[in-house]
Amino acid sequence: MTDPAHPSVLPPGVWTETFTYSSGRTDTILKARIAEEGPHLLTDARRGVRHLSYMYGHWVFFWPEHSNTITIAFGTLASNHVEHRNVPVEKPWSGDHLVRFARSWRAALLDRLRK
Repeated sequence: MTDPAHPSVLPPGVWTETFTYSSGRTDTILKARIAEEGPHLLTDARRGVRHLSYMYGHWVFFWPEHSNTITIAFGTLASNHVEHRNVPVEKPWSGDHLVRFARSWRAALLDRLRK
């Protein structure tokens, strides 16, 4: 709860969490939501192909309709660099499945990096 006598100077969407160690020492850290945008349905007018796009944690996922693979880039939906092509996906084409896939893929990547 915000103390009216001491208004927050943090930007919107940022908050603090304080952790207390068994030694009694405490640390306060800043936290923010993971950047997220979409999913969006887009059509490539030149080729007549529809695809879903979704950005989660600055990993951008593109899934063409009727495809069983996803392209994964890093950046934003407006500006990104392709990192992985032809990543298999086993679910039917939908925005909900893309969101679940993206979150799971990013979590698995972070788990691999922590090892």
